[in-house]
Amino acid sequence: MNLIEKNDAMWWIKVVGGSVIATIGTYLVWRKSGKRKSREEYPKDTVILHQYGRAPYAPSMSPFAIKLETYLRMAKIPYMVCLIDVQYIIKDIYNSIRTYARIKYENELLGEKKFLLGERPCEEDCAIFGQLAEWYWLSFGHRSEPVIKNYKNLCDYCERMKETFWPDWDECNSNGTKKEATK
Repeated sequence: MNLIEKNDAMWWIKVVGGSVIATIGTYLVWRKSGKRKSREEYPKDTVILHQYGRAPYAPSMSPFAIKLETYLRMAKIPYMVCLIDVQYIIKDIYNSIRTYARIKYENELLGEKKFLLGERPCEEDCAIFGQLAEWYWLSFGHRSEPVIKNYKNLCDYCERMKETFWPDWDECNSNGTKKEATK
């Protein structure tokens, strides 16, 4: 195993380990919060998406929540967002691993295509958009911020996904904590 393969393996171990820790932490806080509604209090035939509070410049700090919410919109599945108020977990998620290699990989994967597989969006676009949205709108001076801005196709892709599936984007974020997200 050469040095590059070892670095890639370590990166994936950190990503998976961080995700597991964040998921377990979220679950434990959620279980202890006692603020859960019973299933009867939610609308029938509606997916309940539990996620962290709305973010400053994107609907969520979590690429996974953006991925799922984008998919629900794409598939026209009725859903409602149930916000979890755990600031310290949001901070940990926000400080998660972001790397130049991942952005470069997604740039090469997208190429000059409008969407991942061509002219029409697919489910995998939700995953790519979820990750890129975090870097594009939430990097706040992090080293990944200037990196993604160097890839015009990724920036255009983010704007295209936002325009296609998030007409209420501004209502779903707190605009830098200047306001409460209304949706």
